[in-house]
Amino acid sequence: YGNIISFADITGTLGSDRVTFLQAGAGAVTRTAQSKLRDVVSVKDFGAVGDSNGTTGNGTDDTAAIQAAVTFANATGRSVYVPTGCYRITAPINFAGAQTKAEFCGESNFNTVIFADFTSGSPVAALSLNASAGSRTYVAFKNFQIKGRSVANVSGIYCNFGSEFTEIENVWVFQCYNGIVVANDYNVKITRCQTWYCVNNGIQIGFTLAGVLAPANNIMLLGCLSTYNGANGFYVKAARTLGMVQCDGEANVYTNIYLDSVYGGSLTGTYMEYGPTEPGNPIAQLYMVDCTGVTIDGLSVSAFDNNSNPVIFLDGGNNGISLSGIAIETAGAPTNAIGLRINDSFGVTLRSSYFNALSTGIYVENNARLTIEQTNFSNCTVPVSTTNTGSKTITWLDAVDAQLAASVPQIASNVRIDYATVANQKNKINETKSFNVSISNAQLAAGASVKLIDSVLASEQWRILNITVVGLTQFSGGNRNLAISNGTNIYTVISSASLGLATLQATWGSTTVPFSAVPSDMVQPTAVGGDLVALYSGGTTDHTAGDINITIVAERIA
Repeated sequence: YGNIISFADITGTLGSDRVTFLQAGAGAVTRTAQSKLRDVVSVKDFGAVGDSNGTTGNGTDDTAAIQAAVTFANATGRSVYVPTGCYRITAPINFAGAQTKAEFCGESNFNTVIFADFTSGSPVAALSLNASAGSRTYVAFKNFQIKGRSVANVSGIYCNFGSEFTEIENVWVFQCYNGIVVANDYNVKITRCQTWYCVNNGIQIGFTLAGVLAPANNIMLLGCLSTYNGANGFYVKAARTLGMVQCDGEANVYTNIYLDSVYGGSLTGTYMEYGPTEPGNPIAQLYMVDCTGVTIDGLSVSAFDNNSNPVIFLDGGNNGISLSGIAIETAGAPTNAIGLRINDSFGVTLRSSYFNALSTGIYVENNARLTIEQTNFSNCTVPVSTTNTGSKTITWLDAVDAQLAASVPQIASNVRIDYATVANQKNKINETKSFNVSISNAQLAAGASVKLIDSVLASEQWRILNITVVGLTQFSGGNRNLAISNGTNIYTVISSASLGLATLQATWGSTTVPFSAVPSDMVQPTAVGGDLVALYSGGTTDHTAGDINITIVAERIA
């Protein structure tokens, strides 16, 4: 705890329970053995008792004693130590005036309790370091808990114009208005803190108690939990450089994490569940607006009930947002919820993620730019959905046929979308692809058709460049011909006699696989969103045996 004080400053013996500390200009202060020979003063040195049971009106009023300890420590550059006990205060403790450091440390967050047993007509905090004069190099609150009365205006800890380094560690805040509030500060580290059942926000960064914008920069939240708060679990406004590592937001009414105008942020190993439960907009587990350069790597959401609201909502003005390792899942049938909603946001990337059992995986509205890569939409009714408003571009890498089939009806006609690969079969526009399909007589029976190119996209079109046919076993028992068609145009008709050849090997334009009887049909692409199929044509009797292999070389033109 800093410098060792001189024996010349102590009267009495070191073995005695109490000694007297002589400070020039401050008079004599009797100190407990716990604070001997250290740069620390104990609140009990100033008469604090700590005998409350945490209910209104119970126990000694320790306000004056704790304030005296803080004032003395501030004036002398010492730290304040709070032993085991429940200390009832009836007014805010003010840390203003600290010149080099302000340090307030309990014995443990289990055993040291500050009970804020008061109300206020204006915003205050139980422990308040607010706009004090002078520069400080260190501010610390450690190893205790604050319990409030769940009333408006009385928050837990307030750091405003803090120091070159502010540290809040192992502090629990229960039933206050806001739990921890940081404004006009920089180099802030909040470690292993918890906020529970606060009326408004659990941890609020970037606003004063009065709600005035006051950005704080270089913020690190490490291993913090914020749960069952009346508004947001974590609320960060206008921060530059934000780090959140292994933080947990659960069952907060409005949002679990709310990021507004954050520039340069990283959320790693984050967990959220349940809530928000209050209807309205914005409403999401994770809500982001006007953020730039934010990376979220490893976010797990295991349980929620959002009533069709999004789990993650990137609202307007976001740029350069990277989402990786996102796991959103719930058991059973698809939940009526959206996994990721994107509005007027650009440079958004979602990769290596897992969305399970949602009514809608991703919903894109207005202007947005989105890239999806290596993401699985398991048991989602609609993986991707869009609106007709705005200008949108979606690049979906490694989508699978079933996901696209479910999404196509929901993707607006004005959306420019590039499916770079689909189930490792589809290529980009203007590139060619070979499709190889084997067909048996059983697949063609009863007027059925077999898809040679499955156009699962609403705008997809292919132009046929070549057809190669190889007979695997001879067709027999019937007299049907085999046509290759897009439903309107017929590219070739293979006669029943050719199907019955012992050695059938031919390419398009040969006698066996002739060009179309209508020359213009050969240059017609598949219909928009239509399939290329093989089906019986002519004759009256289906074949009872036979297998054939058809290879189509085609160019994707849309």
